[in-house]
Amino acid sequence: MKNENFNTCFYDYIKKILPNEDSYEEFLKYHKKKLRLSIRVNTLKIKVPEFKVIANQNNWILEPIPWTENGFWVTLPKEYNLGNSIEHILGLIYIQEASSMLPPVALSFQNKKSGVVLDMAAAPGSKTTQIGEIYDESSLIIANELSSSRIKALTTNVRRCGLKNVIISHHDAIKFGKFSPETFDSILLDAPCTGEGVSRKDNNALSNWNLSTILEYMEIQKKLIQSAFDALKPGGSLVYSTCTLNLYENQKVCQYLKETYNEEVESIPLDKLFDGAHKSTTKEGFLHVFPHTYDSEGFFIAKFTKKNIFKKNNTTPNLISPNRPNFPYTKLSQIDILKVHNELEKNFGYCGNLMKNIWKNNDQLWLFPECENENIFKIMRFNRFGTSLAKTIKNSFKWEHESLVNSFSFDSIRPENRYILNKDEVIQWFEGKNINIKSTESIYPFLVLFYQDICVGYGKIFKKNQIKNNIPRYLVKDPGLIY
Repeated sequence: MKNENFNTCFYDYIKKILPNEDSYEEFLKYHKKKLRLSIRVNTLKIKVPEFKVIANQNNWILEPIPWTENGFWVTLPKEYNLGNSIEHILGLIYIQEASSMLPPVALSFQNKKSGVVLDMAAAPGSKTTQIGEIYDESSLIIANELSSSRIKALTTNVRRCGLKNVIISHHDAIKFGKFSPETFDSILLDAPCTGEGVSRKDNNALSNWNLSTILEYMEIQKKLIQSAFDALKPGGSLVYSTCTLNLYENQKVCQYLKETYNEEVESIPLDKLFDGAHKSTTKEGFLHVFPHTYDSEGFFIAKFTKKNIFKKNNTTPNLISPNRPNFPYTKLSQIDILKVHNELEKNFGYCGNLMKNIWKNNDQLWLFPECENENIFKIMRFNRFGTSLAKTIKNSFKWEHESLVNSFSFDSIRPENRYILNKDEVIQWFEGKNINIKSTESIYPFLVLFYQDICVGYGKIFKKNQIKNNIPRYLVKDPGLIY
């Protein structure tokens, strides 16, 4: 039986903190129940009605998740790894647990203003990419991750989902408050925690459950939430969340924030966040989601605003290493940007909007996020600024797959230079194979490939009847794995 390895001390503790005693049996029932598969439709690449057509073709049964219009529980016609589906590979969907979609929804609740958004503990990127959907591209999202080993997954998911306004940083989040005070308009702190809420998919999550570990995490969370509040601009919004259930890592951390900053902190009640939110709302206005509440993982979400200027110190934003050389990027002039666009037109038949924010570092061109305050690029130390656009070789360009795929829309490419892949061909493409075609009349050296109106890449026309595959090796899948 699933979840037999639970710590009895955990059971006893949960019984004490449940909203009412009658819910304990329901908690046990759902805690041992298999977790439902859930996905989020990436609306940066496809609209929900269009995705529903694809899901219907795949015989996927979708059930709406009540707190987000593009989230669904999904039942597949047979068991297979959804991560190997074409829909996932193309970034049309993100496989994300339903309750984990709540923190970004809470962040945007009564706060549609764009600006500089910080995701303090971002990997593997589910919430970063969701924030990127919710806020428009005029916002700048800083996705921070302390763990070096997790930055690769974060970068891959940001790329796959086509976010153009994300910068990835690699800092200890506890230092943001000291070195970047009152810098960010919105902050999401999805804090590291004991993970009690994820035990439905991890049988061993509670095998070593004990109070001393909980208290160790609580001390880290206190430092993180204090750093977050110091880094928040006056009037800004802070969401604190965990995937754990105990009061120490949740309500008591929020209580610590209020006691530390007193009248500077205002709680935003979340009982109106979505229909049915009242079922999980605490007396403080937080959401304390137990597994049986919505048949999901357990989660905790709290939201605050910063009411007044809190001058703890006079430090200016300075996440720059003392030994770091000068900022190595130079923004291209308008004339040079037009030269790049002329080459895009000559190579691909590109007729879309001007890419205005192109920067150069040695012989490499980078497409940076659009940002009102470009000084933030120079002030803060980042792991990854934008997407690599091209390498300059004498008077020509060697184009990078990532930037072009995320920049080319169906309408931005001249009709005679589009090639529409069918399902079998797109599978071949991601297996690294060339595509055989009938002779083409295109006058351009590269054909741009689309599937379901989504750009999947480009290939050089070879012998007039073949498209040469040039996708990066990290995207190539083994034959037979893709659905």
